[in-house]
Amino acid sequence: RLSLVGSEMCIRDRPKTLATLLNIMSDMGVNVLEVNHERGNLKAPVGSCVVHLLVETRDALHVQQIYETLRAQGYPIMER
Repeated sequence: RLSLVGSEMCIRDRPKTLATLLNIMSDMGVNVLEVNHERGNLKAPVGSCVVHLLVETRDALHVQQIYETLRAQGYPIMER
């Protein structure tokens, strides 16, 4: 059963950072439905931006695997 998951993370505002993030997710079988990045978000330090993602995943275990992989690759998930 597929599920929709929204997440938010702070990433460096540098070339290829967002592309790398999306490639990691694609490699894990995630279907990215929406991407929104905010350079002026006050949650992000200078030189960073906040990225909001809406993705389709297989199940709760898949979500856990995604979050663990992203954190290990330096993409921390922000608490809402």
